[in-house]
This record gives sequence, C-alpha cells and structure tokens, in this order.
Amino acid sequence: MIATKADLSLKEVSTPQNRWCASGHEAPEKFQRNPPNPEELTRFFHVSASDRKVNGTYCELCLIVAGALSRGEVKPL
Repeated sequence: MIATKADLSLKEVSTPQNRWCASGHEAPEKFQRNPPNPEELTRFFHVSASDRKVNGTYCELCLIVAGALSRGEVKPL
C-alpha cells in the first residue's frame, strides 16, 4: 500500500441526528476526553480532504483513533 499525504480540513459542527458518525456507528453521548476529568459531550467534526476520499461528519473518538493509526501508535487489526 502506498501512503499519500492529504490536505485535511476539520470544522467542529453540531451533533448530527442520533449522533451518527460517517464511519458507520452511533457515537456515545459522552466520553472521558482528559482522564481523570469527568466525561464530556462527544464533539463532531466535518472532515474533508483534497483527494475527496474523506468527506463527512465524524465523531471525536474516530478522529482520535485515526490520528493514532497515522502516527503508528496502534496497528490496524
């Protein structure tokens, strides 16, 4: 697989109906963003890329996982 660098644009948006994430799931209402702080509402971001492979509204948790994958901190299954 050849990796390419994409120009990404992220913009925080309102929570979509049913907290639906473009990755295909209903995001949790809250999660613990900064332990040991209490849970906070899940944020959503509209993400678009110059190569148009990525374009949609994604939950904050998916963006955290995608970032960790891109930095090689975790390996895909």
